[in-house]
Amino acid sequence: MRVGPTETAPRPAWTLDPPRTERALLTDFGIAKSVATGSKLTRTGQALGTPAYMSPEQARGEVSSLSPATDVWSLGCVLYEMLSGRAPWEADTAAGVVGKLLLEEPTPVRRVRPDVPRAVGRVLESAFAKRAADRYAEGTALREDLERVLRGERPRGGAGGVGRRRVWATAAGLAGAACVAGLAWSTSPARVEAPTPAQPPSSGDDFAARARSRRTSDPKGAVELLQRALEQDPGRHGLRLERGLLLWAVGANGEARAEWAAVPRNMPESAAARLYEGLEGLFRFAPVDAIGRLREAAADPGVEGKLARASLATVEGRWEEARADLEAVEGWMGVLLRGYVESQRPGGDPAAADRDFTLGLEEGIPFAWVYDNRGVARGRLGALDASLADHDQAIRLDPGSARAWTNRGVTRGERGEWPEAIRDHSEAIRLDPGHGKAWTNRGAAKLDRGDLAGALSDLDEALRLDPGDAKARVNRGIAHHRRGDLDTALSELGAAVRLAPGLPEAWLRLGMVRGERGEADEAVAALEEAVRLRPRWAEAHSERGVARAAGGDLPGGLADLEQAVRLEPKNPRFWTNLGIMRRRAGDSDGALSAYDEALRRAPGNLLARYNRGNAHRERSEFAAAIADYDEALRIDPRHANSYANRARAREGLGDLAGAIADMEAALAAAAPGWSERAWAEAQLRGLRLALGR
Repeated sequence: MRVGPTETAPRPAWTLDPPRTERALLTDFGIAKSVATGSKLTRTGQALGTPAYMSPEQARGEVSSLSPATDVWSLGCVLYEMLSGRAPWEADTAAGVVGKLLLEEPTPVRRVRPDVPRAVGRVLESAFAKRAADRYAEGTALREDLERVLRGERPRGGAGGVGRRRVWATAAGLAGAACVAGLAWSTSPARVEAPTPAQPPSSGDDFAARARSRRTSDPKGAVELLQRALEQDPGRHGLRLERGLLLWAVGANGEARAEWAAVPRNMPESAAARLYEGLEGLFRFAPVDAIGRLREAAADPGVEGKLARASLATVEGRWEEARADLEAVEGWMGVLLRGYVESQRPGGDPAAADRDFTLGLEEGIPFAWVYDNRGVARGRLGALDASLADHDQAIRLDPGSARAWTNRGVTRGERGEWPEAIRDHSEAIRLDPGHGKAWTNRGAAKLDRGDLAGALSDLDEALRLDPGDAKARVNRGIAHHRRGDLDTALSELGAAVRLAPGLPEAWLRLGMVRGERGEADEAVAALEEAVRLRPRWAEAHSERGVARAAGGDLPGGLADLEQAVRLEPKNPRFWTNLGIMRRRAGDSDGALSAYDEALRRAPGNLLARYNRGNAHRERSEFAAAIADYDEALRIDPRHANSYANRARAREGLGDLAGAIADMEAALAAAAPGWSERAWAEAQLRGLRLALGR
């Protein structure tokens, strides 16, 4: 019997129907043996059934609690295997399979086979509810939902509701109502024997089901419904765990901690409660609160223990160990923590973080911190609109999160929205005056607006709050660099790399300052480190290219600039620098091509316009050169170099009077310290002599 998805000719839409040339046959094996592995899965003399298809109540040996919902679980296993080609829970031994199905959720079928409709995944969620009362009451209900999916309708789901998200993949799911049994599921409405009637859901069950259906769209409403469920049944610690998660999601952290603290230490749900307390402290930047709770949870041999141990590894900076531990954990919380690790570890992959956060949000609780961290990852990918939308959602869910406000400010700054960025950082500071990163970020935003004094004031406060804030040191270095104080800039950036030798921005800025000081070898060495730390950072390649060329390595400089435009082809500055480098190498055609690309992307780019004029002038294309200089002076009427080089182009056309006028304009527009002043004055004297003045 074929159990995996069948390869057929392309069809217009995904379907559950098998090819017409094949038939699915359903039969029963009292004792089954895997042809592939040779292992016996069902053993005579045991009243357990086949482990890979057993429900939790069967696995616990609760024979008196079996019901038609037990068969629904087994049918879900068969459906999962037919769709994915693998069993929902796999292990080397029967005991391992049982342990997994009791404590873990299966890998979502869409992760194994992405073309499966999301609605089918939700049918399977209802079939795999740990509590029998949350599943379809019988197989015919599951069949009817699959028929709804095939008709393009929304499935109804089991007692937990359609789209019921898994709230914990742990012992929390084991506490619950007794389940009942019967092994007489049939594909037809008629049953071979009359089943034992399932227990009707209590009003608490009804409130819980309604809460789960509203968990994503209205988490605050779901919190209230779970409170009503707990009023009906205060001993349902699983619901208490879930309510705590939702309270955390909407920023009511104190209430969330109170819910988890109410779970007794001797209950099966205790490990989950301690884990959630620890994670809440971790993301609240309260390591003293977090570490103790995480250590308690880490003693658990199940999923909670694995998650807690991985979380402790992140606190200690053991990122690779944390990532490896989380790869072995199923369930949405593990997926979210994988995303967090990928977004925080040095050299992490923001695209992988984005994928994990997105998958975790599909399966789990809509935490504000998840949206906020996904927004950061998307910002690093350059998806600024999506990043802003995520930060907006984080603030809607938890308007008191200073971190979400300042992260939104960072995204707004990257979009060039400096006033809005500064307002966001200011709100973060109002909410939490001790939030050093908000002071650092507001200082950076003021720096980008040209407010050097305001930037330095904010950065001073950031360093008062946290003397080890390397990014504040970097931004102070940038501010002094822009003031022309290269010595102080060098001191600040040197302190930054000592504080955070793994911070590529510090090495980049250090290299730029050393380059301006004429220290070409030291500049290249610093920029080498920036590239090593972030190999696909176009900015680092561009600056290293400039430094290499300044040190006499023109081929190396060209290679770096070529790499910069490959990595970030939309950046006109990189194309401009590549044009300058090609021109130095004698490739005037290549230089013009690079300038053209820069101006196609940014027609108002002064540097590209001016340098393209230079390239045309060197080719004796004086009219084209003058047109570029004209446009450069329209962009900046006081650009002395454009006046001076337009004078040279006019001289090339024999217009000595025009050349004299341009050279005089260059000297009038230039700043007092203009490096070309002596040359321009000599040129002006020569032009006047040539004209007989």
